[in-house]
Amino acid sequence: MVIDYSKINDIQLSSDSNEEVHPNIDKKSYHRYMKALREQKKEEKRKRIIELDQMISTELSNTKKQEFLEERNKLNEEIQPRIRDVSDNVFSFGTKQKQEIEPEDLLMKLLNMQAMSEFSDIMNNHIVNIDEFEEFVLYNLSENIKIGNDEAGFYLSRIVILIKYLKEHGDRFIAVFTDKFKNQKSQELFDKECQMYYNSAKEAIIRNSNQI
Repeated sequence: MVIDYSKINDIQLSSDSNEEVHPNIDKKSYHRYMKALREQKKEEKRKRIIELDQMISTELSNTKKQEFLEERNKLNEEIQPRIRDVSDNVFSFGTKQKQEIEPEDLLMKLLNMQAMSEFSDIMNNHIVNIDEFEEFVLYNLSENIKIGNDEAGFYLSRIVILIKYLKEHGDRFIAVFTDKFKNQKSQELFDKECQMYYNSAKEAIIRNSNQI
């Protein structure tokens, strides 16, 4: 299941059609795949929480108990739904409603950006499960590597890196960071980073495919 990247303006202009873009994507298969993956990860964390509860009940050291409690609380938080919300340009997670959007539609918007500085605005205008969306982009990156679509893979790598920066540093950092791309040198340095990331991902996926 891969988005039809031939319909994305920034990657390939193979058609003069003015029809509305509809991603060629098997949504049912993707959602089944993602649901199974999320449930597997959650189940592993639930099992760990049970182990920690048992360890907390038998541990005599207060220091160790505190360590177990902190890990347990962190895991409990991770298995709760995480929704990305931005209020007053501050990166946060919450439940405030903005415009809902499907992962494939959001990805198409990002791939059709006229400038990288649009990334922050696009993300700010939508309610996004950031972890699920990151997995969706990585899934499409993997699929495009497998079929040899290097051009689409490079564009997807750019989005993967921006998402990672967003999660690590917050929305204000991203707004300033992407604004620097108006400078050609900054854009070239970022593209070089993206190419290195893509090459590394491509090598890993091809290596794993050969081992199967």
